[in-house]
Amino acid sequence: MYSWLDASRKEIRLLHVHPGAWNDDIECHLQTVSLNDNPKFYAISYVWGDPTITLPITIDGEPLEITQNLRNGLQRLRRTNEALVIYADAACINQSDLNERSEQVQLMGEIYSSAEEVFIWLGYGNDKQAPTEVPNTIDWTGDERDDEIVDAYFKRSKYQEAGREHKNKAEDVLGLFVYLRIRAMDKHLADTPFFTVDNDRLCPQEGWQAVIRAMNTFSANPCGAATLQDSKQRGEKLSLRQVMRRVNLLEATDVRDKVFGVLGLVTDWQGLHPIIPDYSLPPEEVFAQAIVRDIQGTHALEPAQTISEVGPRLYEADSKPQDIVDAIATCYRMIEAAKERGREVPTTQASDEALWRTLTGDSWRTLQLNEADSSRHTPEISKRQKFGNTNVARLGRNLQNWYQTRATGHVAEETYHSASERFQVRLEVTICSLEIRMCMG
Repeated sequence: MYSWLDASRKEIRLLHVHPGAWNDDIECHLQTVSLNDNPKFYAISYVWGDPTITLPITIDGEPLEITQNLRNGLQRLRRTNEALVIYADAACINQSDLNERSEQVQLMGEIYSSAEEVFIWLGYGNDKQAPTEVPNTIDWTGDERDDEIVDAYFKRSKYQEAGREHKNKAEDVLGLFVYLRIRAMDKHLADTPFFTVDNDRLCPQEGWQAVIRAMNTFSANPCGAATLQDSKQRGEKLSLRQVMRRVNLLEATDVRDKVFGVLGLVTDWQGLHPIIPDYSLPPEEVFAQAIVRDIQGTHALEPAQTISEVGPRLYEADSKPQDIVDAIATCYRMIEAAKERGREVPTTQASDEALWRTLTGDSWRTLQLNEADSSRHTPEISKRQKFGNTNVARLGRNLQNWYQTRATGHVAEETYHSASERFQVRLEVTICSLEIRMCMG
């Protein structure tokens, strides 16, 4: 299926999606082209989604499993009368060839900037399955023609009792875009049909909750770094640190893409050679390379300063409670050693805060734990959020005490006095433990 690509000629593969009806199987052909020849093609930017949930497409007679979200996107974009020539990385790159992945990632910026048009595929929201029939298409033009769409939406909503319809609807995506269009016209909420005013009180209409649900799904969608791309187009200088800081809460199927996947957005390498993607490196080496490159570029360390000690990993897959207790103790010992060497260190409270914000990546996730059986740890995890003003040092100490109790053979819950306290501490501990696993292991 995959032929060798000549990196010196900037060769890539393009996916020719054969025409078909909505529910037909997706049949494709792969073509090798050189970017030097200015080929005509489209590109798709999308969220991979759960890599374990896949659907097949056929490429040159051979089946290829791709994520459900990409398959849905190709189905939605496929034409009925002519082939669609498109770049989709999951299908166009041999994912099992680490060298090829490394070479192709270096071309990503040029690939997407060379495409005639880039489709941003957000999926079907909370509905993972594709609809059984072709969805209606609404084209927003950015001019007065959009007013007709807005008017038609509210006429339908008012005269066909769409409020009751939306009450049972998971998400009202069209309503969300109608709302954004109205807000772009600088209208107050009270002046939109989504709300009424009763005794100076703003009251949402029945269908508003469906719009909010669509808004939440849309805002939580990790569809890339569009704002960074806009900054790049405006000519802003973007260092690797700036790019990574602004995308660090986005998800990545391969965690190394939190570095490799954004290299094309970096416009200021601070006088150093750009990082070359290498998927043969383990994730910790990739992040270490990025950190060292940032230190070298910003001269964050004075020449006289050296690294005197590297702390242990806080969590391994086979770690026992005592191992984690010992690792935490080592972290605190390193802080004390720095004080003894005369290094300027913050107060004890500030040191605790800095330590635990570093270990957790200064972020957390909400978890839904199985209260009926606390031994089962299959939580649903939301996207990462910044700790902000949270007392992270207290959470860290809770974690340390919890593991200390486990290490001595006692049941952690016996040290707490009420069910509410048990739940709160267990939740906090799980959050910290999860983040340490992700950031340190």
